[in-house]
Amino acid sequence: MTQVTGIHRLTLAVPELEPVGVYYREVVGLRVLAEGEARWDLQCRASRHCDFSLVARQGAPAISSIALSVGSQKELPNLISAAVNAGGEVLREPAPSSDYPGEFSAAVVDPDGNHIELIYLEPTSNECADDVLTSGPQRIGHVVLWTPQIELMETFFGQLGLHVTDRTAMGMSFLRCNTDHHSVAVVRSKGQTGLQHVAFDVGSIDDVMREKGRVSSVGVECVWGVGRHGPGNNVFSYYQDPAGNIFEFYGDMEKFTDNEEVGEPVFWGPEHRGDLWGVAGPAPQSFRP
Repeated sequence: MTQVTGIHRLTLAVPELEPVGVYYREVVGLRVLAEGEARWDLQCRASRHCDFSLVARQGAPAISSIALSVGSQKELPNLISAAVNAGGEVLREPAPSSDYPGEFSAAVVDPDGNHIELIYLEPTSNECADDVLTSGPQRIGHVVLWTPQIELMETFFGQLGLHVTDRTAMGMSFLRCNTDHHSVAVVRSKGQTGLQHVAFDVGSIDDVMREKGRVSSVGVECVWGVGRHGPGNNVFSYYQDPAGNIFEFYGDMEKFTDNEEVGEPVFWGPEHRGDLWGVAGPAPQSFRP
């Protein structure tokens, strides 16, 4: 089956670009690739392309687009057709990117109105040197979205090749498209859509703690954690950027083998409150729909 292979890039729209960009450079620990009045392009440690962007927009912060990686350029038309069959709308037909050299992309709108880009990146484009950053995120691991129509969103992402691994009594569904336990999750809301949080993979348990120590040393408080999630089994700590977006540093996530079949989703009952250790405290108020 044609499918996407992971998170390629997340683009957030924020009302004040410079302070948020500086925060993601200085606190989160991303590498700045390009800095302008209308957009900042940033990069995680293990990336070979721009995988996080900020764009200026008046009004409340919001997702501008979620970009998903595709294994080959020829898969794009099939994925567009699949997305439309699952309630999406075509936003842009496949074409070379005007903003990012080496990318060939298409875009659709999902049932909640989120802009979903489908991107094939030429293997030799935008290479960067290793060892430039010694701390901060390795990559964007997953994105979590609010939705008032969780079943329809499961179907939409299912048509892009993502499979449900877990569901919770609190109304979350976790979807996998590679060896990670999940790359996308959706959370049932009472009408809210958009980003709940973006999660950066920092490596191991020790790395989660080191990153917590690093950001604490510059006066940034952890808003939830440290703890260990049930679905995915990852160790987590959560923070809030100046625009109000929540992001997660995580490590030690459950992995699958490349050819491992997806079985029936695991169900987590109401007794599970988000932290297997029971030491993280309550989740942020903004996580309550």
